[in-house]
Amino acid sequence: MLLGRLYDILEGLTAWSGMLLPLGLYLLWLGLYVHGRSRPMLLPGHTDRWVLFLGLSGFFLAGPPTWILYGFLPGGMHVYWVAYGLYCLLLLLYAALLAAREARSLVIYNVDPAAFLGVLQQVLHTSDVAYYTVPGRIIFDDGITQLEIEGSQRMQTVKLTWTGQDSPHRTEIEEYLKARLNECKGRRPEVGLLLSLAGMALLALAILGLVWAYT
Repeated sequence: MLLGRLYDILEGLTAWSGMLLPLGLYLLWLGLYVHGRSRPMLLPGHTDRWVLFLGLSGFFLAGPPTWILYGFLPGGMHVYWVAYGLYCLLLLLYAALLAAREARSLVIYNVDPAAFLGVLQQVLHTSDVAYYTVPGRIIFDDGITQLEIEGSQRMQTVKLTWTGQDSPHRTEIEEYLKARLNECKGRRPEVGLLLSLAGMALLALAILGLVWAYT
């Protein structure tokens, strides 16, 4: 009985290993490289979206969303693979659309959101730009250009999104900000530890499933 249940578990891991492997690597990258750094890490919004997509690629390429394609199997394997190829193309186009929507955003990892707001105020003062603030947003003097701010104290991340007309001060502000980011490093090292442990656990399960499949 126990051996039979163990066999069923390993068979299930084999089916899920392709989904767990990319996600495990993504979490390990977040935990060890991003949150394990001695300074914050800034990524353009579209790059952050592509990295996230790669982390979830196993789910989309081998997981439940592909099960609907099994309906093409009665037509033969060539029909199935044509349908799968079209599905991958649509998936890629959708991912590109989501990434393009983040073209005017920045994602900052391993940063204390409370300290970040103070540094941002100093940066804006240094750049000599007229602005006023409302909760979660900075509005510049023209009233058209705005900078939305989303922060997560738990995950030690901040997302900045420019809306409205593109400001001529945007490049200057972002360059000042990059130079001052070291002053607001994340203060929760357990975030990186937890992400690393989750990534290692998923990798261990994925590798166990792959080993079982090929032995």
